[in-house]
Amino acid sequence: ELMLKNHPTTWKLFKTDTTGKALDGVTFSVKKYDLPEEEFGENKGQQDMTNAASEEKTVTTADGGSVELKYLTPGVYQVQETETLPGYILDTEVRYVTVDKEGFIFESDPEGKPLDEDRAKSDTETLRWTNDFTKWDISKTDITGDEELEGAVLEVRNDKNELIETWISGKSPHRIERLIPGKYLLTEKTAPAGYVTASTISFEVTEDGKVHSVVMIDQVTRVRISKLDITDQREVSGAHLEIL
Repeated sequence: ELMLKNHPTTWKLFKTDTTGKALDGVTFSVKKYDLPEEEFGENKGQQDMTNAASEEKTVTTADGGSVELKYLTPGVYQVQETETLPGYILDTEVRYVTVDKEGFIFESDPEGKPLDEDRAKSDTETLRWTNDFTKWDISKTDITGDEELEGAVLEVRNDKNELIETWISGKSPHRIERLIPGKYLLTEKTAPAGYVTASTISFEVTEDGKVHSVVMIDQVTRVRISKLDITDQREVSGAHLEIL
């Protein structure tokens, strides 16, 4: 007895950040457009993406940054990220998968043509999406700016005065990742011995994946000592002074 099994046409999506961390909670729009009718002339086989989608749904990654849709019917499916996680950069790339009339699925262009013509036909297609995130390096130096100044207690707060992070400066800049776009304050709570506490610095995080930097500079403590004559307040030369 011959048994034939039909496999459901399946589309999978996996979402990670640039470090490979799986991202749950990222939302995508999926719009289905019917396959183009066989026409004659210059419009033969072309898809008109200006027409209204025949189906539209919203999906959200879960269970390890994944989405899975089964039993897809023939058509061209437009996939676009619409909402990402706080501190991450929205990926605005639009991608397409097509289910042909035989039930095979593949990544395609908007007209339903395979991106890889040589790929074997399959009932499953997987799209992998990557999100970048915001990155800020916080440096603490003295007035020379040559090396990092160790031992300063620093903190970053948002525009609601909520504490984001606190740390003690070390030998290298301190990196803060995945800050939500907005305005922040960098404050020195305690300066290293022999240095003056620096003024608070304001900085603004924008939605891009570049590495941005903030440098806070400490001035050294200075003391001016004068030896004056009690009668006429003139400087007295030749006095031996000692600081304990």
